[in-house]
Amino acid sequence: DSYWMVRGVRVLISPETVIEGLTPEVGLIAVVTGMLRTDRVVEASKIEVKEAGSEILDFNGVILEKADALPGVWKIAPDGLPAVTYDVWVSLWTQIVGAADVGAHVHVIAVRSVSGHICAVKIEVLTTP
Repeated sequence: DSYWMVRGVRVLISPETVIEGLTPEVGLIAVVTGMLRTDRVVEASKIEVKEAGSEILDFNGVILEKADALPGVWKIAPDGLPAVTYDVWVSLWTQIVGAADVGAHVHVIAVRSVSGHICAVKIEVLTTP
């Protein structure tokens, strides 16, 4: 068994782990499917290794915090598990549809850059608090 660090998360690679795509190396993207153990290690069942590049994110979630002005960072928690919070960069060019207040349920289309920053292209309010 060996371990990889993927975005700060320790990932256990066992003989049963299926690795697909490119030959693994530092700097590539690893899409990990597995089980989170109680010791904060992900036991990988499958890993897809692909080129680093921008990634389109399309998700629904709840606005937890907003910057006072644009541009700024909003904290948005995507629906579902695991419970995470994204820091989403919202700019003057982000299309905002509806009253996007704290507590609003929203649909987000964003780009995650190679550096990991998430920049919103569109935020559409689905329901308000």
